[in-house]
Amino acid sequence: MIDAIGDFYDKNYLYNIYKAKQRAQSNLIDYSFHLTFSELKSDVSNAFDYSYIHEGISTFLLTLSLLEKVNVNILESIVKRAASSHLLIICDLIIPEVEKSGAEDVKMSHPLALQHHFEALSVLVEMGLRYKCPLMFLNVKFKEELEMISDGMEHGGDFFVSLSMPFSIDLSDLGSGQGGGNSLSKVALANSLHPLKEEEIWSLVRGKRFMVNPPLFNLAIDESHEEVLVYNRPDKFFYMRNFLSMLYTVGVSEGNINIMDLVDIVSARPAKIMGLWPQKGILQPGADADFVIWNPTFDRNLYCSMSNAYATSQKKYKLKGRPDFVFVKGKMVYNGESFYSNHSDGAFVFRTAPLID
Repeated sequence: MIDAIGDFYDKNYLYNIYKAKQRAQSNLIDYSFHLTFSELKSDVSNAFDYSYIHEGISTFLLTLSLLEKVNVNILESIVKRAASSHLLIICDLIIPEVEKSGAEDVKMSHPLALQHHFEALSVLVEMGLRYKCPLMFLNVKFKEELEMISDGMEHGGDFFVSLSMPFSIDLSDLGSGQGGGNSLSKVALANSLHPLKEEEIWSLVRGKRFMVNPPLFNLAIDESHEEVLVYNRPDKFFYMRNFLSMLYTVGVSEGNINIMDLVDIVSARPAKIMGLWPQKGILQPGADADFVIWNPTFDRNLYCSMSNAYATSQKKYKLKGRPDFVFVKGKMVYNGESFYSNHSDGAFVFRTAPLID
């Protein structure tokens, strides 16, 4: 698990790292962090450099919507410093004005939000190209975003893309679903944007520089509970478990990818991009014994559909497959229904620069 370190303690990033490690000690799995700041100032590049050398924090997370207020020279200094050590800058493309609205009449809360969004994206792509800095673009939803990034990649950009695949989950094949992207679809239609289609995403993720955004989750367990029942019911693990079943059902079972593609997408590829390879993402002598026993025939009695702004109807897929057992460092921490926090010994992981074949 890689989480973001905020700057809550008087901008003291060293203390923030210390407190983040303290909070993460109860994690079921190994963990690391993305360095992040709510404000980008001149000393941020030095903080990134120090955090990598002394803590193995090899990624810096920034939100695209904040760049409107950032001095271009400061951003440039961060990109140059990251490029000098081949460290990864992760650029979150979430548009807050889109994500926060859930009303029927969905619209942008700021009339220039999309203009600023694409201007900031253009600046990052150009800087990444100029300084040969590795960049990962997170939450890519629209064709217009992908076209700008892909153009940079064609010109030699060391870029990675994590694609949003909005999906809904129902208890039947008749329901309207929960969790999709209806407000996003309405905003897309109103602003002449084109959300990526399901078939486009499956085609893209066959490439080594593309991933699918997982749902947000946290594997920190309250120490007072030795077991947490997580069978088919809404809980904090619900989307995490069904995300893998969705990828298997709509991806592998429908013939969009094969099982080796799935393993690469959820394990080996993220490990390489996030500087965890070969400690993570592979089973070989010297690597951590983290692995999943997957049951491809398990019937979840749940249905998923893929959101599409231009679709008049949505096909429902009955979810197949689940992890029957999960082992972390050779110890079983999940048996298909319960997590065992007393079997875990999550530790902080020192990471390196991204590695891609």
